[in-house]
Amino acid sequence: MAAEKRAWAMLVDPDRSKTIRSASGPLRAMLVGLALGASLLFAIVCLAIVFRFGDRDVGTDRPIVRNDFVAFQAIALLAERGRPELAYDPHEVLALERDLAKDRNLEWLPAAYPPSFAWMIRPLALLDVVDAYRLWAASTLGAAALVALLITRRWWALPGTLLMPAVAFCASVGQNGNLSAALLGAGMWLLQSHPVSAGIAFGLMTYKPQLAVALPFCLLAGGHLRVLASAAATAVAIILASVAAFGPAPLFAFLSNLGTQADLFFGSATHLWHRMPTVMAGVLQLTGHRTLATALHAAVALAAFVALVSVWRHTDRTDLRALGLVASMPLVSPYFFDYDLAVGIVPIALLAGRAAESGLTWPRLLVMAALWMTPPFLTYAPAGFRWPVAPLIWALLLGYALLEARRIGE
Repeated sequence: MAAEKRAWAMLVDPDRSKTIRSASGPLRAMLVGLALGASLLFAIVCLAIVFRFGDRDVGTDRPIVRNDFVAFQAIALLAERGRPELAYDPHEVLALERDLAKDRNLEWLPAAYPPSFAWMIRPLALLDVVDAYRLWAASTLGAAALVALLITRRWWALPGTLLMPAVAFCASVGQNGNLSAALLGAGMWLLQSHPVSAGIAFGLMTYKPQLAVALPFCLLAGGHLRVLASAAATAVAIILASVAAFGPAPLFAFLSNLGTQADLFFGSATHLWHRMPTVMAGVLQLTGHRTLATALHAAVALAAFVALVSVWRHTDRTDLRALGLVASMPLVSPYFFDYDLAVGIVPIALLAGRAAESGLTWPRLLVMAALWMTPPFLTYAPAGFRWPVAPLIWALLLGYALLEARRIGE
């Protein structure tokens, strides 16, 4: 029993794990090297896909952009044409997506975002789909890398961000996880020093409400009232801006379409469940019972929410707060995809910065490894290993953040 207590103490207390650090330096270096080597190969493939998709088919001049970005470009074009409400009409969107991709067999790429997102990406409509995709991939990838650099203040954060599997994967599929990571990282970086700017970054995250749903309660628990006020004002401002630009019809269409989207993703779209590392999707994969999945997800979401608020109340350490927030996202929200895991670069950068100052302990290494390696495992692992591994990993990460926060707060 005494040995077990000592082992647990070393796991949750970095200061008491010096013996581990000194005795296992070569092993730790080997594990880090293997992870980075595998990530390098994965990132090269993903970035090669980015360059390939950002090109045109020789002979036909057809754009080779058939990933999720086609849906974003369709949304931007509909907004530019003054018909953003059609973004919630599957038939209209599919026709435009096929026209953009020059592919009559392209399957519908849904993009259930509020009109504020259409307002934000509307300038992309000024470019053709190839150039728009190149700009989107480069700017969101660059923004995530820049935020990681600002957080760590070390040059290796730039290549490190590009090597993170979730970040590279997000760029290759043309999704917005890197934008979410940049906004979250900026908010966490500015939280203490520039509360108004931090609130603006957090407020912009409401373009994807499922990622920002717990943020107001975290800010309240941490006593960041100015940040909360700024975030709320920003969220309201972009909603009003979209209403001023497009009228109220798109907002009403978005709200009325939520039930349809839920029926799609948790009903007939069974081929997407393995890419949704949530309790909801996991229970659906195992049982196919939607009511049971909803009930279990709600119970886990409530527990995760309470734990997250506790983390923010007990400590002001930004790395633990960011870790708790990121780990809770797929536990709280049923709608969360593998490309959203790019937000994991934020706690990784914060933990790496702290490790550079006080040492890379085994707990920090394990936490960063889980954030780093889980995304490609979820997407490409055999079906039998995809769940319940993911929710268990998120729960362990959130539990670690909670234990550390309470230890520090005592």
